[in-house]
Amino acid sequence: MKPAFSIIALLLFFPALNYLRAQPSLATGIIIDGQMVYRDSKQVNSWYYMPPDYQLMSGGDGKPSITLIQMRYTGTAATGDEGLRKTNNIFQFRIGVDSLHHRKLLSLQAAMKKGYPGSQLRMLPVRKFSSILIFSGTNHAEGSDSLSQAKTNGYAEPTDENAEINNSYWNERVVTFRINNEDAQMIAAALKDNKTALSFGYAFYTAFSDSANNLITTNAGEDIKAQLSELFREVNKSDSSLVMVKADAVPLKADVTKWPSVIIKTDINESVPAKFPVFTVYCYDFNNAFRDDLFAKKIEIKARSVNGSDVEAAFTFKQAKPEQFAKNIKFQYAVRFDRPFYYRVTEINNDGEPQSTEWMKRDNWTELIDITSPPEKFVRKTIVS
Repeated sequence: MKPAFSIIALLLFFPALNYLRAQPSLATGIIIDGQMVYRDSKQVNSWYYMPPDYQLMSGGDGKPSITLIQMRYTGTAATGDEGLRKTNNIFQFRIGVDSLHHRKLLSLQAAMKKGYPGSQLRMLPVRKFSSILIFSGTNHAEGSDSLSQAKTNGYAEPTDENAEINNSYWNERVVTFRINNEDAQMIAAALKDNKTALSFGYAFYTAFSDSANNLITTNAGEDIKAQLSELFREVNKSDSSLVMVKADAVPLKADVTKWPSVIIKTDINESVPAKFPVFTVYCYDFNNAFRDDLFAKKIEIKARSVNGSDVEAAFTFKQAKPEQFAKNIKFQYAVRFDRPFYYRVTEINNDGEPQSTEWMKRDNWTELIDITSPPEKFVRKTIVS
């Protein structure tokens, strides 16, 4: 189903750290040093601790790593585009593993050696890691937890885009996405009022030897816990053998009074944009099995750089990765969004033959690009009963 809203949400899916011999038993779970651990069902000296928490990272000066950039271009008579107005809003933040995780692990190891001499401790095998950006309203009571106004949409984005198989979840990541003017104003108002308009939700999944019931631990309140649980169970509905062992949400907010540079407003006109633009591209051909005749579908985007040359960015959706139906595409160099951009689509059939469209011109830098085939081009496999 295609998204019916403008805010972009992020879902990252990683099969991760597949311990072939690990067989943690749910029934053996006990709390040691305030932390839950599980024993291996076969190797009695092997124990497993819970995956880490995540947090909004900060710089060396203590400033939260979060930025809202609102850029505006206004045409002038001198440039021949008087009356033209364009905007480009970018929201960026940095998420990483809880800074206390290592200290907690050392404390747990000491407690395990004391209570269970000879024990070997390692993290639960993470079979799947998912994260999602939650866009919420700001009219809730102060301190309340709610996802009732969440607008979410997910797509897979591995750490190494060129790897056929991804075998690691990430410890830290910078997330960047575009938002329209209405959403940018709402987020700016929330930041100024020290409220939360956005949260970063995540979940870890594993496989126990004796159960497939979902567990969930979270630092958030009960309301958000229940809603996160339902949300991530829906994400994982295709694999009932996996157990969700942890889910949480990290509020994305900062004290704008103390750190005013969290919000940046700039009129660029003839100046260089402060950040690189981000395009959001959707392709549902493989996710919904619309085009069984296609092996891959590639989009190329080009724009004018600040030094006057053309720069290009590209991404390929693949039949082999149907879970990835959307992608944030970024340019490596700053470009001028007071000029149009162009894109073309190349379809590669199962015989390896490419067929490309002409370059298509676009003036609106905030639009979502959907390259899903029209219904008249759908090709599905015939099922013989």
